[in-house]
Amino acid sequence: MNSYFYKFMINLLKRFSLERKLLEIRGAFIIRQLCLLLHAENIFHSMADILLKEEDLKFASTMVQTLNTILLTSAELFQLRNQLKDLRTQESCALFCCLYRSWCHNPVATVSLCFLTQNYRHAYDLIQKLYPSLT
Repeated sequence: MNSYFYKFMINLLKRFSLERKLLEIRGAFIIRQLCLLLHAENIFHSMADILLKEEDLKFASTMVQTLNTILLTSAELFQLRNQLKDLRTQESCALFCCLYRSWCHNPVATVSLCFLTQNYRHAYDLIQKLYPSLT
């Protein structure tokens, strides 16, 4: 990834962290537009990578929830969803691993990522660990 691109993503996430209303009101739109104009995989991979180092865990959880909602619902990310469903290439597996580590900031997002990638057994195991009273 280009170093300027990565710095831009760091600054965007800092801005979202400092201005939570911006994230709440325009965040999804901004991210979807970036995915249209740039490569969606790079957007998600870089944001997930940056969020791994985030010290504000509440913000990290909120940001992962936002990214997860965009990933699951946006028409712009149809191709990325298909890539994650497949997991046959080294790139798609690397993307899944990066997203998974970051998605762990938000348990519901982690389970939904497992469902999206058809890792049903792991999703079941996570639900068992998170909510043992369900069994």
